[in-house]
Amino acid sequence: MKIYVVIHENAEEPGKGGEIKLAPTQAVARKAMCMDVAKILPDYNIDDTDVAFDDQFWGDSNKRELSWNGKVRETWRIEEHELDAKAIVKVKGGMVQSVIANADVDVDVFDLDVSSYPDEGEEDEADRKDRKFQELLGRPDWWCVW
Repeated sequence: MKIYVVIHENAEEPGKGGEIKLAPTQAVARKAMCMDVAKILPDYNIDDTDVAFDDQFWGDSNKRELSWNGKVRETWRIEEHELDAKAIVKVKGGMVQSVIANADVDVDVFDLDVSSYPDEGEEDEADRKDRKFQELLGRPDWWCVW
């Protein structure tokens, strides 16, 4: 699994603090970086915070530099790291028995099966879970891994 790290540093005092954020995808990392840039622009009396999100202005780089009076004052970069996180789901008799993993993960099981003679509301609950699943699958920070 890949993880993206957004690193923000004050270029005038490198190594003296900074801010680090983790993101599950490069798109989420770039958005976080752009939001950080937009947040700091007013400190430099720059009113156009939309420029932080303008890909034509910044290009495809995973680095950002904010220069003021010809000197670089703030820097941002995105680093990509590989994390060997894995999870295994044990299913027996049609039921999830256990989940093991080599990293901390949250596991939700969306059982969409409905019995042959469903109780009142059972089909509605399965439909609700299916809609929730489809909603999560449509978000950029969730994707199908298997």
